[in-house]
Amino acid sequence: MARLAMLIDLTRCIGCDACTVACKQENGTPVDVFFARVLNIEAGKYPHTKRVYLPMLCYHCENPPCLKACPNKAIFKRQDGVVLIDQDRCRGTGACVSSCPYGNIILQEKDAWYLNEDEPYERDFVKPRLQPNVARKCTYCVQRVDEGLDPACVVACPTHARIFGDLDDPTSEISTYIEQEKVQTKRYPFPLLPQAGTKPAGCYLGTMASQDSATLGGRAAPERAEPLPTRGSRSGGKLATVLALLGIGLASLVSSVQAQDHEGEMHAYESSMCASCHGPAGKGDPGPAIVPLALDKWEFAQLVREGKGAMPPTPDSDLSDEDMELIFEELGAADIEIAKAPPPDELYATSSCMGCHGLSAMGGLGPPIAQTKLTEEEFHQIVRKGKGMMPATKESELSDEQVAQVYQEVKQKPWDENLIPLAFKVGQFLSTKNVAIVFLFVTLFAFVFGTKVWLYWIRLSAPKQLWSAVKKFGVLRAFGIATWSLIVDGFLVASLWRRNKMRWFLHGLILYGFVGLMLADVLIQIFNPTRAEMPLFDPLKLLPILSGVAALAGVFAVMVRYRTDEYIDNGVTQGRDFLFLNLLLNTLLSGFLVVVMKRTGLTGWVQPIYLWHLASVLLLLATAPFTRFMHVWIVPTMVALTRLCEEIVKSGVELGFSREPSPGRHHKSQRIAEDLMKTLDPNFDGPVNLRYYP
Repeated sequence: MARLAMLIDLTRCIGCDACTVACKQENGTPVDVFFARVLNIEAGKYPHTKRVYLPMLCYHCENPPCLKACPNKAIFKRQDGVVLIDQDRCRGTGACVSSCPYGNIILQEKDAWYLNEDEPYERDFVKPRLQPNVARKCTYCVQRVDEGLDPACVVACPTHARIFGDLDDPTSEISTYIEQEKVQTKRYPFPLLPQAGTKPAGCYLGTMASQDSATLGGRAAPERAEPLPTRGSRSGGKLATVLALLGIGLASLVSSVQAQDHEGEMHAYESSMCASCHGPAGKGDPGPAIVPLALDKWEFAQLVREGKGAMPPTPDSDLSDEDMELIFEELGAADIEIAKAPPPDELYATSSCMGCHGLSAMGGLGPPIAQTKLTEEEFHQIVRKGKGMMPATKESELSDEQVAQVYQEVKQKPWDENLIPLAFKVGQFLSTKNVAIVFLFVTLFAFVFGTKVWLYWIRLSAPKQLWSAVKKFGVLRAFGIATWSLIVDGFLVASLWRRNKMRWFLHGLILYGFVGLMLADVLIQIFNPTRAEMPLFDPLKLLPILSGVAALAGVFAVMVRYRTDEYIDNGVTQGRDFLFLNLLLNTLLSGFLVVVMKRTGLTGWVQPIYLWHLASVLLLLATAPFTRFMHVWIVPTMVALTRLCEEIVKSGVELGFSREPSPGRHHKSQRIAEDLMKTLDPNFDGPVNLRYYP
């Protein structure tokens, strides 16, 4: 596979800007849009001064931050390594501008042209090729490269300082030149800003004296960039699916094993689907108890084949006659002591208490309460006010007299530890305290790594060099602009609203639905801490339901788009995008199912589905710093920095921001110049200035 790259020999560059002019001619860029430019660097103090010309262009990084920051998937990487911007997909958000540490992406709200707009050259040749208010950058002249030609800047260079070719081809001109210089001049190619971890394809050769191998020792090793998935990878989606299936499998296991195994041998029965409804020992749950069996063989066969009530018929393909006969014999011979049916006047067995604490009061979703040690007053208070994850029970559901009767009944029930179901043994680890501790740990993990990722993106924008301009501009003024941008461009996504209102609506379903869910959780913690059941149309109930429906609809819309849009794969982030979507989908679905199971009285399924929900939420939080979830805080931050630089340019307080080709990236050019001088001469400690011609 090809890996296109450009090598620039700094000893050959004379700063003539022929490459700059050729690039503008080839691409027809407007005023103040320069894909190729040459930095004129003056370093040191008289009489120890240096001048270096540094040609710059897009470096088509192996780990391109601009691509990861784009919320619209408008930036993609080809198989030959060339990174391009799809102008039809770009919404002019601006996150990519601040994300590029080299300042090689330009976004202008309005274009200005060198000739009159009605001139045939501008009207027919230039304008149709570049859409307004979209991000632009060097493309390595792919329209020429795909035809077997070199980029325009390479052809125009009079000193042959630019060498273009395939790094993976040892016979290419660029590979041959690199090997030749290693032998003849002891010079080795180096990238700009290796600490950014972008792994740029573009690299440089320095002056011969400074590039001796002995002088380059001691340089700090660049930070390792995070590994990237291959183009078209959907490993993240597969991982999420596997995790979800494992969670469902574990949940089903917990749900099905809610009774103690009996001492008899019932292998055929236990391995059949009958056990999933009637319990592994035939005691029942959720179906009725069927041991000891009160049917003859013909009645049993008829019931199995034809079904009865909620029990579906079982065809031969699911259960053969031989297996059915064996199950009949096992059930008929089973010597199992089953719980006696409650007397008609027993209230506990028909109350909501039984759904959580089990028929024998030895636990289920809730703890065992047989032979309770609580006083009647304490018991009554817990029933009315709730405790932990147990909701409060209103008097309209269970009167005070009925509460007293239930108390007497559970106090008289026998204590038998063998009847404590596995569901409770697992569920006891899901106390409010334990769940809170786990969530606290995962949240801290996500916060620490999320902050680390956020600081990495901040460092890409050269904050140290930008700060000097911010002080001239006004710190409070800068804070106001950044805050306004975070709200309008970040939370309200104004750029998407201007370009495509339908896409904004679909995006808003996920964003605002998720915000609604978080807000609902906070309000419920304040106004309903015991999570007592509320009427369906209560505002606290409607808010999470409507927010969840909106978010779920948005997720489905995005997943449909991912499957139907042939250009959705940007070549780098597809796997992590699918991981985020699948985890979010599992979180929303499991949350809805928990509510449905509670409402329909299928309490036996509440705990396993709740486990699935908790696992999905925890995974969603834990992976947030590494998936598309990070766009929630990364994109608004980078857009705010872009808007701030635009306002600094307009203010004119810093001449460098206004006079550099493609204004607004002076701070990044300054950092690059300082880093370059340290690379060329590790002992250099003088001032570094950039000279711009007005």
